[in-house]
Amino acid sequence: GQSMSTPWQTIDKVNQTAFMAGDRVLFKRGDTWRETLVITSSGSPSAYLLFGAYGVGDKPRILGSARVSEWDRYSGNVWLAETALQRPHVKHLVSIFFGEQDGNISWGQTLNVKTDEESRCNASQLTQERDWCWDDPSSSLYVYSSTPPSSAYRFIEVPQRHGPVTMNSHNVQEYIMIDGLE
Repeated sequence: GQSMSTPWQTIDKVNQTAFMAGDRVLFKRGDTWRETLVITSSGSPSAYLLFGAYGVGDKPRILGSARVSEWDRYSGNVWLAETALQRPHVKHLVSIFFGEQDGNISWGQTLNVKTDEESRCNASQLTQERDWCWDDPSSSLYVYSSTPPSSAYRFIEVPQRHGPVTMNSHNVQEYIMIDGLE
């Protein structure tokens, strides 16, 4: 973790390390992490703690989502995710996002029926591209797609954590700079 030739491989390693004012935690450009970065250390007014990027290429990505890569036809144009997922962390109705073939991002529309703590899915209500629902009893994600989702979209991402970067809620973190990350 002290040089580009010996990088740490996980954000968990970063989360378990205490940093000092002026330290820099750099993520390799072009790489993606699907973990939550938990910031527990602070910088100082004259020496911020920096979370940034090194190398060349796209900004490093820290995502609070999981990519769905395997699908089975459930019925008609409704597909069932075979990738293991937890209940999506959804704050609004369009939280699952679809990577279009042209590079754009589209947001799905959930048709969930919620009863108390449990979400039920009626897959027959999925009738338009990118409609989706989650079923708690079966821990299943259903998506409407006129062709197999793995060929219709470059990717489908499902929120799995409350956020990709959080602060430790037990202490105050100050003088933190996050720069060059996506």
